[in-house]
Amino acid sequence: MREWRLVSPWGIDRDGRPDDPTAAFHAGHLNDALRLKLPPSNPLLVASDTSGVWLIDENGGLATPLGWTWTAPHVNCLARGYYAEEHVYAGGDALYETDVTQPFPLHSWRVITLSDPNRRLLNIGTIYSAVVVYRRRALVLATSTGVWVAEIPVGPGGTYTALQATGPLSAPLPPSRYSSVAEGPGTSIIAACWGTNLTNAYGIFVGDWPAGGTNLEFHTRATIQGTPERQMLRTQIASSAADRRYAYAICGGSGVTPTLDQNGNPVPDGSGGFLWTTPDDFILRVLRSTDGGLTWTPTSDFVTGETLRLFPGGPGNDLAGHTQGGYNLCVGVSPFNRDIVAVGVVHFFVSTDGGQRWTHYSPADSAHRHEDTHACYFDPIDPLMLHICSDGGIATTPDLGKTWLSRGNRQLPNLQVTRAAVGSHDDGVVSASLQDNGDIAAPLYPLTDPWHTLPDDAGDGVLTLFAASGHLVYRNNTLASTDASGATVEYGAKPKALVWDRKTRQFSSVQMFPSYPLSHGVIPVDGTSDGLSGLIVADRVVTPDWTNSDGEPLQVVGAIGETVYGLFLRVDGTVHWAVLGNVPHQPSLDPSGHELPYAATACASPGGYSVFVGTSNGKLFRLESATGTTVDLAAPIPDTASIIDIAAGDIDDVFVLTSAAAFRWDGTVWTPLASSTAPSLPTTRPFVAIGADRTAAPPRLFVANDISVWQSNDRGAAWFESNIKLPTVAMCKDLQTVIESSGAGFVYLATYGWSVFRLLTNAEDVSQTLFIDGHMDIVDRVAVGHDVWGHPTFTTLASVGSLHPLADLLVTGDNGDEVGVEVTLHLAAKLNGSVSIQYDGLLLDLAEGEISDQTSGVRSVAFGATEAIVIDLVNDEWWPDRAHIEFVAKNF
Repeated sequence: MREWRLVSPWGIDRDGRPDDPTAAFHAGHLNDALRLKLPPSNPLLVASDTSGVWLIDENGGLATPLGWTWTAPHVNCLARGYYAEEHVYAGGDALYETDVTQPFPLHSWRVITLSDPNRRLLNIGTIYSAVVVYRRRALVLATSTGVWVAEIPVGPGGTYTALQATGPLSAPLPPSRYSSVAEGPGTSIIAACWGTNLTNAYGIFVGDWPAGGTNLEFHTRATIQGTPERQMLRTQIASSAADRRYAYAICGGSGVTPTLDQNGNPVPDGSGGFLWTTPDDFILRVLRSTDGGLTWTPTSDFVTGETLRLFPGGPGNDLAGHTQGGYNLCVGVSPFNRDIVAVGVVHFFVSTDGGQRWTHYSPADSAHRHEDTHACYFDPIDPLMLHICSDGGIATTPDLGKTWLSRGNRQLPNLQVTRAAVGSHDDGVVSASLQDNGDIAAPLYPLTDPWHTLPDDAGDGVLTLFAASGHLVYRNNTLASTDASGATVEYGAKPKALVWDRKTRQFSSVQMFPSYPLSHGVIPVDGTSDGLSGLIVADRVVTPDWTNSDGEPLQVVGAIGETVYGLFLRVDGTVHWAVLGNVPHQPSLDPSGHELPYAATACASPGGYSVFVGTSNGKLFRLESATGTTVDLAAPIPDTASIIDIAAGDIDDVFVLTSAAAFRWDGTVWTPLASSTAPSLPTTRPFVAIGADRTAAPPRLFVANDISVWQSNDRGAAWFESNIKLPTVAMCKDLQTVIESSGAGFVYLATYGWSVFRLLTNAEDVSQTLFIDGHMDIVDRVAVGHDVWGHPTFTTLASVGSLHPLADLLVTGDNGDEVGVEVTLHLAAKLNGSVSIQYDGLLLDLAEGEISDQTSGVRSVAFGATEAIVIDLVNDEWWPDRAHIEFVAKNF
């Protein structure tokens, strides 16, 4: 069985050469960090939002995924364990711990199943925060269902018994989510609500184990001065290990009001609180306690060098940014100094005097930093080191903000990819759309470069695809700038076009508008003076055979609402959008007869003549590009199901996917792809993408659900799971297929947390070696005296294969004086074993630094054969310098 392979181990190079230790790299969303005191390496663990726990290399080496086999890889928090330094807890959608009974605990994790004292299994919900109380041998968890206390077994590997922490009179704490727990003095615990019900579930609570008691009891609601407690939504708490009496809290909720039902009553949020009309809130307060959380007072809101204040946030006072309903909110306190504290929302802030003054750290001021802060973690082995976890990975300051490093992201492949793209025009160039890291791209051959953000891109990546012409079409969620008149122009959400330069290994924008910012590659729409806003549904034309009346081939099809667009290639290499037609207005109706939302949700075109368009209510139309007319193909899909993906190889060979089913249209009949007999395509999890590898007949079909990929080699009659070397929960998002010029076929898989993988579908992973052996005769002709000759020899070799078909070699030589030679050999392997050699020879005037002659050519060397190649170069002077190069290429 063939194996999936990670496309690239790299993070995103945002600034600097990749081998420079000061280069800035970003990675995917991290929620927490934990340093282990295990000399000499003192490993640093990070909690990834969707790919478990990683052991990162702070020197820039490859990070190690520790949650590869986890079935619940969403992690919010890390906590030091009880038994040993290598004992670690990780909490999120499940609770994991390292197994210290194994030789390498960090590489051996087990799921903790919590039971009550009667051995009944407990469902405690999502875990947001965790602390270990060593004196009580207890693990305290803040979860979506309350605060829970688990008794840590006497020895490793035992069973965990848990109880829900109680409030006054032994009743449970007020029902709510609890977002954070922190240690107080002794064995006390401070807990914070996430949300409020305006009566009893809000604010901060302090608890402890009573004398002789077996469970944690919260008898005290903290006194919070100068703060509207019932407006506190998510609250995060941290205390200082240097003095547990000192704790800090950050809470969001500024300016919120409850959402009311038709009777004027607050609407419950399902977690013990109420919904709010403005959940995307600002900092309400930063609070400080000096008595273990019993009383709290606001810190100063003064930020050094800023006019705006840290809080309270609101329109016109948005220095820290939005919490996005609690998505961004964190606090950390130095374990060495109780007065050093950091808080984060979108940006983050540090105070070294207990919150009297704050220093603002904007991501815009350093390529190492990223927006959306999820953890401020002070390193326990270095009093000046602070780690910031964000949507861009981890950024570290070794000196409390003076300098920054991000080497831990350099090879941390936890990118949250929503869409992948790979082109057949330029072999091995791949692109991807990411959560909050824009759209990125990298070449895989001859060497795999780090990912780079595409020009003029930021925020969330939304669309990336390659046209057959080689144009990369991409867009993000938003990006605006001012034009020459001073007007603000949004151009990030409008598709832009790039072209790839193989020599420089970079993309450049195709200018189609005369003035900035639309001149940065925005693709014009016929009949308008603007780009195409809001395009999400789009796909490349597989084989662009159809041309419009101007002879321009159709390259890409897309749809917005009910309008279908085509991207056409002009002779000058620019592209433009034109309306191809509209799908019929056939929305479904609710029981009262009102129209339900209706729009195109997927499209595909095999050759450009016809475009298949799927809709949000399960309809599939075929639109004829030449006339704009449509045919309803009467798909057997319920009107409650949305068509999410289409793979079309021909007009009578179309595969259609919904989240619950897959079908084939043969031009006449619809056939379900999930057979009634085993091995069948499972429908227990939602499907996300379908792809057809057409290097085989019939085509190999691939269907991804959210955790795995399934393959069929017989048009869907039988299926098998194709997940070798994929993580247990792959977090699949997209499938794309390509046939490279070598003949190799690949399926690319975009994952939300594990970056991008690919599968070689029609060949084995084989390599071959090309040996080059030759010599040069180089002469500098002179009018008086003796000619100056040089006779350098050269021997080199290169390995190429199905997974790395391209290689570049450079051969140089000179006559020992003023004449030099450069020969570049570009090798391209084919599946039949032959290797194409494109050679470019340069005759150099070394004294003048000029090229005095050049030539090029192409030869093919069959597998097992030897070819001789001769290159002659001569300049046009009266006494011409010359070079004669001969070499043999042996392909074995």
